[in-house]
Amino acid sequence: MKKIKIIVLTLVLIISPTFMIISADYDPLSKDIHIEELVINQTYKEDGKLTGVISGRNYLSDDDIKLNESNSNWEAYPDESLKNIFSGGNLFRITEYTYYGYYISYVDGSREIGLEGKLDYETLRAREASSGKKIAKISTLFGPKSKITFNYNLVNADGSRTLLKSETSYGKFTTKYPNQFAVDGEQATLNSFVNDYILVNKDIPRVYDYKDDDQIIEIDLNLPTYIVNFKDKAGNELRKAEYFIPVVGDVFKYKAPEIEGYSIIENGLIEEEYSNHSKEFTVIYDKTVKPVDPVKPVDPVKPVDPVKPVDPVKPLDPVKPVDPVKPVITIDNGKNKEQINKTPTLPNTGIDNNMLMIGGIVIILGCGASILSMKNRKREN
Repeated sequence: MKKIKIIVLTLVLIISPTFMIISADYDPLSKDIHIEELVINQTYKEDGKLTGVISGRNYLSDDDIKLNESNSNWEAYPDESLKNIFSGGNLFRITEYTYYGYYISYVDGSREIGLEGKLDYETLRAREASSGKKIAKISTLFGPKSKITFNYNLVNADGSRTLLKSETSYGKFTTKYPNQFAVDGEQATLNSFVNDYILVNKDIPRVYDYKDDDQIIEIDLNLPTYIVNFKDKAGNELRKAEYFIPVVGDVFKYKAPEIEGYSIIENGLIEEEYSNHSKEFTVIYDKTVKPVDPVKPVDPVKPVDPVKPVDPVKPLDPVKPVDPVKPVITIDNGKNKEQINKTPTLPNTGIDNNMLMIGGIVIILGCGASILSMKNRKREN
């Protein structure tokens, strides 16, 4: 994009002999040296060579400045002052301006280029004396700087960009025009803060020349990556590696995790100063055998109390024989009948008749059983 041309008083001057016309009121005997301050804007062909100058006479001052013995010094406006001057009212261009230099027009039509930012009356008169030429006028030139905008972008993992900083700088660009001015171009340098990052494109220059066209330059940056691996002494991976994006300027701190069955023997605690280099760390583990807790002795079995001997069965009192039913005997004594309970006994033996009866029955039954047994045997034979 070509710079917007400043048109002040709509005076377009294509460099030609008309630019060297000397003021009609020039007095070769005058002790004043006239200085005009011109605002210019360069227009270029495609080959980059200056083809013309558009300027407005006395834009920076209402009248020519006159140098003489009482007002003997002139100094170019500093860039900051030019910014302030043009910030209000200049609708044609919003940029910074700078001093480009000057050219001296002599009464004989010749010109002389100079780049000094200070001129003084005595030095100029001495130049007249040494050259034998009278100064008709000195034209000082102020013009816009070229602009470079640097956009510093952090490239995220997904490829998107985050703008970290945008900086605009202004400077002169190299240009020459015969018998009018010659300017050595300036350069813009990347902000030093990029040294904290990794340049995505390592081949991009760090220094850029100002050109006649404004420039926007994208600078893509990456942060380093820190990788932490977990291995045993033999180099076997014990768990997946972890990835970290460090913070610019901070110390990276990492405490390694415990792994069951292993002990850390190296890089248990990592502390690393930040740098713009990706790094890799390895935590080394050694397999450990966890000591087995000694078997807790079993408390001896408490002896069982011996069986308490059972008291011998106390002999039962013998069954007291039941008195046999005493038969009731009625005695008739002629008067009253008396019933006397008296067990009958055999005469002269004292054995109860009941016992005899029982014995007899047993004998009879036994004999009967024997007889039957004998009969059965005979039938079988």
